[in-house]
Amino acid sequence: NRSAAATEEEATTALISPYTRVLACQVLHRLCTLQPSVAQPQLLRAPNGLHRLGDLLQPSSHVVDEQVRNETLLLAATLAQWPAVAQVWIFSGLPDGLLELAVTPSDGDDGGGLTRGSVLVQDALAILHNLVLHTAHHPHIGELLLSDGPSPELWGQRMASLLDLRRGQHFMHPETNPLANQKSKNLSQTKTKSKQQDVDDLDDLIQSSNKTKTAPTGDQTGEEDREPVVVPRLLASEEVILKTVLNIWCILLQDR
Repeated sequence: NRSAAATEEEATTALISPYTRVLACQVLHRLCTLQPSVAQPQLLRAPNGLHRLGDLLQPSSHVVDEQVRNETLLLAATLAQWPAVAQVWIFSGLPDGLLELAVTPSDGDDGGGLTRGSVLVQDALAILHNLVLHTAHHPHIGELLLSDGPSPELWGQRMASLLDLRRGQHFMHPETNPLANQKSKNLSQTKTKSKQQDVDDLDDLIQSSNKTKTAPTGDQTGEEDREPVVVPRLLASEEVILKTVLNIWCILLQDR
């Protein structure tokens, strides 16, 4: 009976248009922002209300429209600031789902992980940050995430992957670094001017036998032809991800 009821609920949910879901999330978000004392008790008393919102943030959910998920991320970032809601979501395994969502590449231009600093990844980590903020007053919740969770090793690996600087956009694709392109352009212009100067000096030498052309030394030639060394830097959006992950680790590891 229970599986039949769940199947019927999923079928009913699938009939709801994404537009209706987006509006519902926006109205609920506004209510939680303007009247939190009214919205919080209702959400906690609603049958599986918080669990349904958490399911929308699971990467394995195939019925979630991208716009619905984006609105749910904004709503969840506000709800995660409430201690009662944070405890429900932590014990329901939402942090694992948020991390999986953050590191899983999407079908669009914005992939998962550190590369390019996707807004989706930033929002997912912001929710996780708000959730773990409450572990300072409840150390057992932090221990649940670090040691007693369903997949603590995988959880740690995903967090560590978000700190891998080699996955930055300019590290993986140096040609996209505007600073490197500018230095390469300057080097090309310098070489062009040097060749032009050599031609002018040759003309002067032909016209006047009294002038001598000074040839550049080997060291000077090597310095001119040497490619510029550019240290890759993270994008501003990638720095946001890096700082958020470090803050999460600091919260979880303090007083442990």
